[in-house]
Amino acid sequence: MKKTILGIDIGKQTLYFSDLNGEVRGEAVNDGRGFRKIKRIITENQIELVVLEASGGYEQSILIELAKEGCPVAIVDPTRVRNHAKAAGKLAKTDIIDAKIIAHFGLCHQPRPFVLGSENQNKLRSLGKRRRQLIKSRTQEKCRRDRCLDEISEASIERMISILKEEVERIDSLMEALIQQDVELQQKSRILESCPAVGKISTAVLLAECPELGSLNRKEIASLAGLAPMNRDSGSYQGKRFIQKGRKYLRNALYMVVLSGQIHNPYIRSIFERLREKGKPAKVALVACMRKILTQLNAMIRDGKPWDLEVAKGIS
Repeated sequence: MKKTILGIDIGKQTLYFSDLNGEVRGEAVNDGRGFRKIKRIITENQIELVVLEASGGYEQSILIELAKEGCPVAIVDPTRVRNHAKAAGKLAKTDIIDAKIIAHFGLCHQPRPFVLGSENQNKLRSLGKRRRQLIKSRTQEKCRRDRCLDEISEASIERMISILKEEVERIDSLMEALIQQDVELQQKSRILESCPAVGKISTAVLLAECPELGSLNRKEIASLAGLAPMNRDSGSYQGKRFIQKGRKYLRNALYMVVLSGQIHNPYIRSIFERLREKGKPAKVALVACMRKILTQLNAMIRDGKPWDLEVAKGIS
């Protein structure tokens, strides 16, 4: 028996929805009125899973609203949905057709439902997103400064860099304060910070970017971060392993942890040196260390235990 799935194509102002057969289909405004309409349709048609396509943030309101109501709702990568449509020979494209394809994608791939965290976890996630935006803007300003030939423009750029730096520091303080207000986040923070090379800022970023820490197995957490090695073999040909997709900003945080860990964490240092001695390129060794340390941090949160070098060696 087919699962009753509703696909929703997200627009800035309009939500287009359809079930697998196109029998339940239509549109609703992307606001409170539209959300109530969608929830009524879900109840009346006994929808078992709602699948949303990521749409630059326009999907967040309906995602959180449905999750609050306890409705199983999943968010999926639009590139995967488009590739799914091409594989199925569905080349026509309208908003309703897209919604139907999203529903079919949900049936075939059974994406993991979104889990709504606590209020503080959601605030931390939002602050983490804002921090990323500020750092991106600061990096852009630094690139402009390097190419600037005009003194007046350069002075303006320097002021912007200074403002952005102060704002990043303010966000860091807000994230730290938020963690201290929440018992669960505080406990996770203490566990993460017990690992050499993981400081307060790294901890806050890890908790913001990966609330799933401790709830997934080692393969799932590596895949989530985009650190699972992918094979590229065919017949007698064996290609190089590579990584792709996953959460870029989580990898960025782990990269900084590993760089610091080469000095402060003997576990990371030993893995890196051993791989380099085997002739592995530095980037390959760094990625391996990132995957190892993420696996360890995940296990620490799962077991509620602080860093233990001997335990880490035993697991690896």
